[in-house]
Amino acid sequence: LDETGLPYIDILNSVRDESGSAVVHCIGMEGITIGREMTKWLFDNSEKYFGKKIDTAKLGLINYTFSPNKDFHDRFEGNLAMFQELAPGNTNIFEADGVTGGLNEETGYNLASAILAAHPEVEYWFIPACLELYAQGAMRAAESLGMQDRVLITAVNSEVLTALWDSGYEGCWVSCVASAPYQYAAPALSGIVSLLNGTETIDSLWSSIRKPTDKLTFYEIGTEIVTKDTYKDYFEFVRKESGLS
Repeated sequence: LDETGLPYIDILNSVRDESGSAVVHCIGMEGITIGREMTKWLFDNSEKYFGKKIDTAKLGLINYTFSPNKDFHDRFEGNLAMFQELAPGNTNIFEADGVTGGLNEETGYNLASAILAAHPEVEYWFIPACLELYAQGAMRAAESLGMQDRVLITAVNSEVLTALWDSGYEGCWVSCVASAPYQYAAPALSGIVSLLNGTETIDSLWSSIRKPTDKLTFYEIGTEIVTKDTYKDYFEFVRKESGLS
């Protein structure tokens, strides 16, 4: 793309150099923040779904990552930090690194099924997935082991789960971080127009919100965790707020 001379803006996952500095403008979710929010949501809502208050000592965490990718691993780090904060002393923490397979549902299934089957001492499980395909695999694993009543899953992005909800799904994958095209399209189009008409340069675009460690800007969008009862209203709200329809 650099060779074309045309401006471009990345979405979802950042492009970084070896030092971890963003080198392409990107619109996405800040990983550590969203990881913390997902895990806190599971703690805050577990009584509703499990039907009783759970002793945190009886909880286990399956924490997905894809370690070569900073955005995925930041979500992992946020999940871990919040779990340790809200369940101090709990050592039922299990890393599930997708590098053993790939960014797909089958890897999510293989990792979750192995961990769930190997630890019968853990009574209840939280699974905040950094990737929705991993969450889908974890859902399948819990169902195949007959553990869906003891597992709560949430994940980043919403395309897969909302499609399941549209088809009537009700199961242990209970929420997701909403990701609507309008959330990305509005700032991306605005940024591209500013670059094309000369209002902004590559260096000046979004410079006021750029982290000192980044060469270009990671534009953090707002986040919302939705359930089957709230997702339609939220996406309608985002559509109206974007001004694109």
